[in-house]
Amino acid sequence: GEAVDARSDLFSLGVVLYEMATGRLPFRGESAAEIFAAILKSSPQPPSRVNPALPPKLEEIVLKALEKDPSLRYQTAADLRGDLRRLQRDDSASAVSAIKASDVSAGARSTRLSRRTWLAIAAAGVVVVAAIAVDQTRRGESAASPSSAERSIAVLPFQNLSTEAENAFFTAGVHEDVLTYLSRVADLKVISRSSVMQYAEPGSNLKKIATELGVIYIVEGSVRRVANRVRVTAQLIDARTDEHMWAENYDRELADVFAIQTAIAKEIVSALKASLSPREAELLASRPTSNPEAYDLFLKARQQIQQQGVVTSDEEPVRLLEQAIRLDPKFAQAYALLATQHGHTYWFVADRTPERLARMKSAVDRAFELRPDLPEARVALAEYYYRGFYDYPRAVEQLELARQSMPNDSLVLYYLGLNYRRLGEADRSIDSFEQATRLDPANSAAHAEAVGTAQATGRVARAVALAEEAQRRFPRDARIAGEQAVLYLARFGDIARARRTLDAVDAKPDTTYYDGQYQTCLFERNFRKAAEVAREPSHMDSVVRGYGPTVAAQALMHGGFDAEGKQLLREAEGILAAEVAKPYAQNYAWPHLAYAINLALQGRWEKALTSCDRAVRILPFETDKVHGANFRQECAWVKAMAGKTDEALDEIAYFLDHGWNFSRWSLALDPRWDFLRGNPRFRALATPPGREKR
Repeated sequence: GEAVDARSDLFSLGVVLYEMATGRLPFRGESAAEIFAAILKSSPQPPSRVNPALPPKLEEIVLKALEKDPSLRYQTAADLRGDLRRLQRDDSASAVSAIKASDVSAGARSTRLSRRTWLAIAAAGVVVVAAIAVDQTRRGESAASPSSAERSIAVLPFQNLSTEAENAFFTAGVHEDVLTYLSRVADLKVISRSSVMQYAEPGSNLKKIATELGVIYIVEGSVRRVANRVRVTAQLIDARTDEHMWAENYDRELADVFAIQTAIAKEIVSALKASLSPREAELLASRPTSNPEAYDLFLKARQQIQQQGVVTSDEEPVRLLEQAIRLDPKFAQAYALLATQHGHTYWFVADRTPERLARMKSAVDRAFELRPDLPEARVALAEYYYRGFYDYPRAVEQLELARQSMPNDSLVLYYLGLNYRRLGEADRSIDSFEQATRLDPANSAAHAEAVGTAQATGRVARAVALAEEAQRRFPRDARIAGEQAVLYLARFGDIARARRTLDAVDAKPDTTYYDGQYQTCLFERNFRKAAEVAREPSHMDSVVRGYGPTVAAQALMHGGFDAEGKQLLREAEGILAAEVAKPYAQNYAWPHLAYAINLALQGRWEKALTSCDRAVRILPFETDKVHGANFRQECAWVKAMAGKTDEALDEIAYFLDHGWNFSRWSLALDPRWDFLRGNPRFRALATPPGREKR
């Protein structure tokens, strides 16, 4: 008798998959009442007890689909399909390996595999087909009903026709809100704002734009605001034929702007014959505020945040949002955006204080109090868990819930990628980043994150394919070049190619680009240049003050510039000693790691090891598979420098198998490990495949 959603269908799919895999129903009874009771209260018998030939992973997938708690079940058919495809791939690979390894006759081999391995592969293959069929049916992807890809839309920036130039922010706000309304319709594919902003100039070739963005339909519009009246025009165009499928003019009071946005979205949905669920219709009809002045302030704040990026200490957006809230204390979206801005300020170390985090939580709570169903509030709460507490499971839970209301929001998918990566779920992370790129093809960040995640987790073939696609789309993007450079260094030992890649783009203040430059310079043994890159203000010092000079000193000392390096170390030590003593360092590990490296370079081993221990305890690898791994890997170097060689080598061996971003090529080329090259065990660990006999 409770509300149902797509996860209810996935439970039903689980029932079907169970019967396909075992020949039995998971919930049985002599009457309908007994079956209902079994569904509500009983756990099904594990499928492997009925059919022992099933792969354990297939059993895990089926039972997850049959979870009684919807929050523990698969959240989307695409997630279930991905797990099934991975199972099919892995079992197929296992079967091939079994054939190659077997020394029995071909006939005996065929008999052996046909009853167990091939049964498992066939079962996985059949359920993949079933999952795809259900997923496509649910989305209406059949000949009789166009798919969301066939209902793909790009809403180009609206033209500002107001006589007053300052009303440009209002036009941008109307455009973004129309786009947001449409993005909440699951039966559409809607390209994100950041990808359409490059097409702001009128008179562009619509067919070319549609091809570049991977869509069929284009929405164009204009806004004219005069005093308390607003005139909005909008038209829907089939870019293949230049046919105008729908057009309308709206001339109303300013207070009716939300009704105009809703009307435009509904007319487009209707023109494309897209289905609209009751929940989606409710979201389309919602009015964020009844106060036009508060809406103006909200739009100005949102525009400033978009223009300045997230790494800022500028409090002007916060001031504007707080002013909007004073005008309309029930403006839930303003509270959600305010919470997000507080989170950015906290995370990027502009104000990493408990007070800032408390302000974020207060704004989140108020947004939920006003609008418990507001998806932006769920995104803000996810950021609170991620940024404030490294609580990635709870962040994922909120993001998956937000995704149900915002299926076309690339930022939600991007955040899911970040969280799944921290949880060590690399394939789900890369999949999320790739989905984000399909909705936001002109945004290089998700492309870069997909490349970096695949590389750092040893998925080399996938990393190469992703890097080639990213480079094709963004041939001069510094961040993409940085990820490519690290890929060539860490997985192929190709210093020359890394250097060519970096030299082919324009330098810009981007951490990933600087990471690639620093590692390339270091592996080239161009120590002065490596030190110069390390000291870039927007690189390591953006993580914690004093980190850049410490790493620069390390590079200089490797190059024999000891006096200069030691002077830098002393200067940085004072800065870092002050940083680790600040309250924010109680739950922020980077100051302690940087301090440990600084002390180790000065030969103060005991204090360096203590600082390393604090960094690892604040953010352990078990909690965070990315930075938790980084801290333990860097501290392995500190341990080795301190004479704890066996412990350091144990860490290296572990992370070569399980960790993030360690590789044999990096160990082979990195001069920071030169002091261990005489150790036979280190030599074995630092020997890339194919170099054993050299």
